[in-house]
Amino acid sequence: MQEVLNDVGFERVRQEDLRRSGKFLWTCAVSGALVSLDRKMSVLSEEVGEVAKEVVDIGIARDKYDKEKMAFPRHRESALLLRIRKELVQVAAVCVAWIEAIDQDLDRLEQKVGSGTDQQYVTDLGQCGDTGGGGEAA
Repeated sequence: MQEVLNDVGFERVRQEDLRRSGKFLWTCAVSGALVSLDRKMSVLSEEVGEVAKEVVDIGIARDKYDKEKMAFPRHRESALLLRIRKELVQVAAVCVAWIEAIDQDLDRLEQKVGSGTDQQYVTDLGQCGDTGGGGEAA
């Protein structure tokens, strides 16, 4: 698991390097209202779409071999699985970036509470995830 987490961390650094180089104007790690949630969702969706494309590609490749009643070459399967893995690491890095932004926003809101403003809002915010229903990850 540590290797996977390291790869996600390296991808996060790469994303920020690309932003600094001017390839991206922002990443999902930008907090506050500078980048809307729907724009961040579109980035994440695009990355998930790339995973889907790779999964479809491996399915098409396997179908071609099955049609010819041939074994799917291991080197081909390995290469295709590595492409899926690469895309999944990018998905995870986008998620980590977004979580970083959320944490920054929450820290900013907590600082406002310390100054005596927005107390009820933050109290409500702290309870918004505690609905008692299912559907939330443990």
